[in-house]
Amino acid sequence: MLIQLEETERSFDTFWARHEKRLTQCLQLRRFEESFR
Repeated sequence: MLIQLEETERSFDTFWARHEKRLTQCLQLRRFEESFR
């Protein structure tokens, strides 16, 4: 159970590192659009 949790956490870290920049840009774009409505 604990080993599985660590593996999930590690793969999530890898996923996050790969997608963080894109997700951050999407978030900033949405805030930008919201502020101009």
